[in-house]
Amino acid sequence: PTAYRLALRLLGSPEDAQEVVQDVFVGLPRALARYEERGLFAAWLHRLVARVALMRLRAERRRPTTEPLPEPGRGDLTHGESDAALLERLAVEAAVAALPEPLRVVFVLRAAVGYSHEEIAAALGIRVGTSKVRLHRAVRLLQRTLGASS
Repeated sequence: PTAYRLALRLLGSPEDAQEVVQDVFVGLPRALARYEERGLFAAWLHRLVARVALMRLRAERRRPTTEPLPEPGRGDLTHGESDAALLERLAVEAAVAALPEPLRVVFVLRAAVGYSHEEIAAALGIRVGTSKVRLHRAVRLLQRTLGASS
């Protein structure tokens, strides 16, 4: 996912997501000094966005408003993506956005960023077992939500 889309998934608020991405890019020169060229740069950038978004969630300790994602224009189709695939992707994104914050954050960190349960636990200050339970609950809710809509 793009940096903005990742921040939006974690925070649930377009305004907060824009601010996080702006904060990341403003601080990028300083962060690049600590960048070790292991793995893909995009993966490192997504981890940075996730950390900044998590810091924002911790600082605010409020449930973000989960506004529906804006309707895409034809320009939002990825190369070769059909209308049906676009609708399916939007349904998944809406279902993820509707998850309760603790479940959504763990799901996005695991599925979109690729954090291990140990990394999620350390980032959120929870136990590894709690991370696993939240992921399991998120997946079950998504299955119910998306299964009901098909």
